[in-house]
Amino acid sequence: MNGEFKHIFKVLLPGVLLTCMALLSSCADDAGDSDRHGSTATLQMQVSTRAEGDQTGTEDKQPGGAYENIHSLCVLLVNAEGNVAWKYVNDNLSDDASETEFLSEPIQDLPLGAYDVYAFANFDYYTSGEGAAGLWTTLDGIQVGSTFDTGILSFVVDDPASKINFDEKCYIPMSGKKEDFNVTATTSIIPVQLDRLVSKVQITVSGESAKDVTELTFSGWADKVMLFSDETLSGNVSYEESITVGDKTVDENGTVVVSPFYVNETPDGHAFDVIVKTEETTAGNPESIYTATTKQSGLPRNSIYPLAITINNWGLDITAQCWLSPIGALPQEVRADFETGTYNISIPEGAQFEFTLGGLEGKDNSTATWSINPDNTPGIAFENYTDGLTTVKGHVTASAGKTFSLGVTASFTEKGLDYQRTYTVKLTTVDIFDAEFKTTRVSSLWSPFTCAAEWGGARNVLPEVLDIHVKR
Repeated sequence: MNGEFKHIFKVLLPGVLLTCMALLSSCADDAGDSDRHGSTATLQMQVSTRAEGDQTGTEDKQPGGAYENIHSLCVLLVNAEGNVAWKYVNDNLSDDASETEFLSEPIQDLPLGAYDVYAFANFDYYTSGEGAAGLWTTLDGIQVGSTFDTGILSFVVDDPASKINFDEKCYIPMSGKKEDFNVTATTSIIPVQLDRLVSKVQITVSGESAKDVTELTFSGWADKVMLFSDETLSGNVSYEESITVGDKTVDENGTVVVSPFYVNETPDGHAFDVIVKTEETTAGNPESIYTATTKQSGLPRNSIYPLAITINNWGLDITAQCWLSPIGALPQEVRADFETGTYNISIPEGAQFEFTLGGLEGKDNSTATWSINPDNTPGIAFENYTDGLTTVKGHVTASAGKTFSLGVTASFTEKGLDYQRTYTVKLTTVDIFDAEFKTTRVSSLWSPFTCAAEWGGARNVLPEVLDIHVKR
């Protein structure tokens, strides 16, 4: 048996030795691979601006326009221990905020593992104050190797939309983050996208009298924004922010295109008020102001809000009577002249008047009432006036060439929404010798003389709210 065992051992020994040598060689190769790949990585940071409207993953997106991309940039790479492993800061990456993407120089020998990436763009003018007001100063002072202050993530940015001023190089602030990104030996890029903290509102006005729009007011958005979108906005937040826009162009179809503007990100549950002011004549009379509330409730950051407003031709129904009282005679009814296509009414100086509102022409279930402050209309003596009347009575001063503004508020319901329009009726006194007396019997002096205003401007501002995420 011993001889047989020795024979077997002699036969197997070379194979065992070869196997051991192969295993040692494999271990050596593994050690070499570890040196080359296993403990660190060389990679680049890629920061880009997300296309506007890109909140749903749809294909309809708009790239940022002029001045809507990266001007200044700070990027922090934070390791699993909470320390800043790498930092980039540049307060003038692009002089005109036209840079859509930033690719860093290679980051050498970065230890493998999980990292959080935080990126901040266009905060270079946030340099003084506490919290977000001094964010850029805070970011600029962070040192590589220091512990990252996570309190930054819950900073509240005060009204960023109001601070945007391209002429002063105060560009749209943006933020972005990518948390728990696993860096392996094969990682070559860490991508992170920036979101603008505001929404861009694009308004068009169409209809027969759209060209007469003089200004538009949009209001109701939040006055504060969280630095990062996954933080909840709370505390003392106001939803009364407002902007009035007068700049506009008219396209080939006669549609008014209001200059786009920015509003702060606003949580769901907060609709927006729109006020449109029109001017029908070259003299600026009458003025008509109409209000409506959007169906859209809230606006996410980095979104585009296309809002189309339609102006319809609903006339305001006014019945006008006026009388003159010669000394020693009964009142004599005279004509109240309406200027065609307007709410301008001319009556003789010193005349008595009675104006009655009949709602909106062609609009069922509409109401119209007078809204006048007698203290602000010297020259008219009103008879028992109170707000909410459909008929107003009084007499005007015995002086020609005077013009008075009388307010009218009309209300109606359209497509389940309640609307309110405010009109201005211009009342002008003319020379008594130009008065045209009506040829009627004394018994009918007080019978109504009706003249419905032929005005093409009662406005229905119907908000056609397009998908907030999709450009159509």
